[in-house]
Amino acid sequence: MELEISPIKPSDVNKALELVSEAAMGEMGFPLEALCHYRDIIVNVLNGQSKGHLFLGCKKNEDLIGLLICLPPEGGVATILWLVVAPKYKGQGIGTQLFNMACQWAKDNGCHKIKLTASTTTAVHFYEKQGMKVEGSHRDHWWHLDFWSLGKFL
Repeated sequence: MELEISPIKPSDVNKALELVSEAAMGEMGFPLEALCHYRDIIVNVLNGQSKGHLFLGCKKNEDLIGLLICLPPEGGVATILWLVVAPKYKGQGIGTQLFNMACQWAKDNGCHKIKLTASTTTAVHFYEKQGMKVEGSHRDHWWHLDFWSLGKFL
């Protein structure tokens, strides 16, 4: 499979929003309100209104099949906001590649830790395989969903 991982371009905004929407509204069970919140973040990053983010896309033959968004580091800690792989491409190492790129970016930006929140047990298990540890949980948190906080020292 010929894959290209590179920064997301403004011309990819609709593809990025579609991929996030599919994950958020599907397996994650996010309400539309949540999707609107994340849509605004993605559009602001792509329009250059937000600085310091890592925003990578994984493409196969021009189709966006994965994406990674990291927030600007704060206090030596990087936060993964989204790491999404299209359902039919899961289990092929794409998520691991994107996660490793996030960790390298965090190290290159002086971070000693990377963290995120996950909203499904499947995601928790994936991140544990990447060396992350569950640091806590939030019951009935954002949008009345359960979330787990995970972190990894770099």
